[in-house]
Amino acid sequence: MKAEYPIHNGGVLLPAVSTLTSLPSSLPLFNTVHGLRAPLGIYNTAYSQCVRRLQALLITYTSSKTDFVFAKSDQLDDKLIGELDAFLDSMMEYMEDCENILLCFFETTSERNKNLVFKTYKNAVQTYRRHIGLVVNHIKHTQGRIRLTSQKAHSETLLGYFVEGADADGSIGPERLIHANDNAVFSLHRDLRYHLVFLYIVSTRLSEALKTLTIGKAESPNEKVSGSSALLDVTNLVASMPKIVFTEELRFDSPRLSVVLVKDTQSSSVRVEYPCPYEKFTELKGQEQWATRFEGDGATTKVRFPGAIIY
Repeated sequence: MKAEYPIHNGGVLLPAVSTLTSLPSSLPLFNTVHGLRAPLGIYNTAYSQCVRRLQALLITYTSSKTDFVFAKSDQLDDKLIGELDAFLDSMMEYMEDCENILLCFFETTSERNKNLVFKTYKNAVQTYRRHIGLVVNHIKHTQGRIRLTSQKAHSETLLGYFVEGADADGSIGPERLIHANDNAVFSLHRDLRYHLVFLYIVSTRLSEALKTLTIGKAESPNEKVSGSSALLDVTNLVASMPKIVFTEELRFDSPRLSVVLVKDTQSSSVRVEYPCPYEKFTELKGQEQWATRFEGDGATTKVRFPGAIIY
């Protein structure tokens, strides 16, 4: 999917926000029947939480003057892991909240689930929904831990992570349901782009579903609605991250995220595309060193990990 999002009044205006603000107050809704906020309130709360948590993660990651993992700073590594965990969790909640927004237009959950508009929406976002669901549910319900891993070549360091799991032989390492092999771990450079691109794409798909459900009932968009400056800030930061990834990630589809600023016009925008065949990522060049943070549990004797250094 390829899409463009206007930068409006100093921030990015997401399509779901624009569509929800154009719904008339007289439109019959069932949010109170389901114990939910108003649809616009659900969406604003959901995406804003994603943005805040991504901001916190980016501040920790970009402001550190030391190498994560290689520097063996438990406190700094733990802080980043906690913020990454919280951000991933917020993206899963975002997906669930978008489904709840659509529930507000139906008296029962079964009625919503049978509706063609809802089925079309779910099909449009299922690739991302499946991925984030696998990651977050494994962390929550199968004691999957986020482990930082880092690769260094010359003066460049690439930071990433994997979700830990137990293999059939009892060994602990990258979870097979999430990572294709022990080196198919996620760099922050690609992974944060991927999640942020889908925050935008899901907003588009939700907006499309809402427009179909309320066809002929929407009012003109409210011109006073401002875009999110916080979302624009994190988008600028993520879009400017180097396009250097782990070698195994070169096999993955590429997310494209860019901010196009046009001086003295109203044409500035954020542009996203996934998958993007011409967005090229590269691997670290030179002789690499790997470091992976691992914590023993007093019982496990076999460990799988990318690279060859454990502390």
